[in-house]
Amino acid sequence: CHPSPLKMEPFAAACDLRVMAPAATLALPETGVGIVPGWSGTQRLVRLLRQKIRQRGWQEGLDAPDIAAVADRMVELGYVNDAAFAGARTRGLVQRGMGAGRVKATLAAYGVDGDVVAEALHEVDDWAAAVDFARRKRLGPFGERKDDPKARMKQLAAMARAGHAYDVAKRVVDAE
Repeated sequence: CHPSPLKMEPFAAACDLRVMAPAATLALPETGVGIVPGWSGTQRLVRLLRQKIRQRGWQEGLDAPDIAAVADRMVELGYVNDAAFAGARTRGLVQRGMGAGRVKATLAAYGVDGDVVAEALHEVDDWAAAVDFARRKRLGPFGERKDDPKARMKQLAAMARAGHAYDVAKRVVDAE
């Protein structure tokens, strides 16, 4: 008796949103969809489906389901959507005050395609995100004013780590 991929849909649907990275990362012949073979993102959903099966148990004596088919089925059903994932992740990062550089790096780490990343970056308002970050971290005009060049450099470094461009970070930190 071979379980059908349809019986595996609840396992796939129970996976966290973080695994719903681009549909391209789920295609098994990754070279056909423009992904470099060997990158860890190509097997994210498949790996997590296997983990769910182990956690919830699988009946002894039954063959394991074809997890690749389940992953492909999730793409067909629209549960995996590159643009939706990138948009949601971008909004979350921007709400935390992260800049375009950090958003781009995070989406690239998830294996999101460059075109989808570029589309998601249209949502990023660099100035607003930088001001939000400075307010949260009490940098520049939102913190204690110090004329110490070392303190200023630390603030600029914090802004850079958050993915803000130097010119934007400099304007925020030096604002009155």
